[in-house]
Amino acid sequence: SKAASQHLAVGAAYVAKVSEPHLKKGQELYDIHLKEHVDKHYTPVHESHVAPLVATVQTAIVEMINSIKDFLSFVHAKLVAGLERSCPTFQKTLNKVHLYTVHDFVQKECKDSAVAVNKVLWLYLALFVLLFRDFLWRATKAIIYFPFKVMWYLTPLPFLFGKKKKVGDEDAKTRPNSDANGIVKSEPDGNGAKASKILIKEEQ
Repeated sequence: SKAASQHLAVGAAYVAKVSEPHLKKGQELYDIHLKEHVDKHYTPVHESHVAPLVATVQTAIVEMINSIKDFLSFVHAKLVAGLERSCPTFQKTLNKVHLYTVHDFVQKECKDSAVAVNKVLWLYLALFVLLFRDFLWRATKAIIYFPFKVMWYLTPLPFLFGKKKKVGDEDAKTRPNSDANGIVKSEPDGNGAKASKILIKEEQ
């Protein structure tokens, strides 16, 4: 572990040395292009609204996590106590039906009820993750990306790097049967002939 800590320290020092000029250049560009807008538009909003809201949300999250921990500890203690009460009766039942192999397994697990309960809970957790892995993955990505989305819309970045619309898009929306380039498309009729060809035949 000592050697690993030394390697990490050397790697961190190297990364800091290599990234120093890039960080300096980025700070210069920030001071030139963004600092004025951030100080004028973002900082007041952040100090008056965003920071208090974040503090309130953090406090609520900490309280919720503590409540969940207390509830899980209470449930775990109840399960351990219930297993300790049930073990003697279960072992007697196994002796009566001569299931000695299962009896030895139950006797081994009943020596430490807390460990047995932990094994069962970990098994249920593994099954839950396996069954709902897609939902958990989407939820994890949403939680990770949420702060960056908030930062994006609370800074001047959308005005600087916002997606630009194509010129032909708005014109195409106002013209029937036209694509993004404004070219009008002709539609075939029920007999498979073009409407323009029918008009020419009628004139003839």
